[in-house]
Amino acid sequence: MANQVPEWTTVLAESQIKGRGKPGSFWYSPPGGLYFSVILKPRKNPQDLASITRIMADAVARAIGDLDPHIKLPNDILIGDKKVCGILTERSGENLIIGIGLNVNTAEFPPELKATSLMIENQGKALDLKELLQKILANLKEEYFKYLGIKV
Repeated sequence: MANQVPEWTTVLAESQIKGRGKPGSFWYSPPGGLYFSVILKPRKNPQDLASITRIMADAVARAIGDLDPHIKLPNDILIGDKKVCGILTERSGENLIIGIGLNVNTAEFPPELKATSLMIENQGKALDLKELLQKILANLKEEYFKYLGIKV
């Protein structure tokens, strides 16, 4: 089924029950976050998941740049020493599915998580999820086409 889905299909969730990260870890995904997956059909280095993950990390970091994010390889974005975003890139047939969990408008986290949100870092100011998603996807397309050597 996934092979029949057009490239750039984006699936968005308001929350997740079984959000996950690297094997053995979960992603806390209550309402207020930006949880989405993007489907790409790689035309260059289809086994190079690390580069695609880095491209997405760059796209997210650029979108939240005023909060001084830094990328912790291979797939996390931190603000200070707290995680604000996780990225998981997986193959499914001929597709790559890039899953993103970005803590946006979450006010608090379980104490055992070393996490933050954009709202916490913005002194309680909520962000528009749709606007942020559009910014991230625009950045992703720009970075991905650059990676492919395509000028747009």
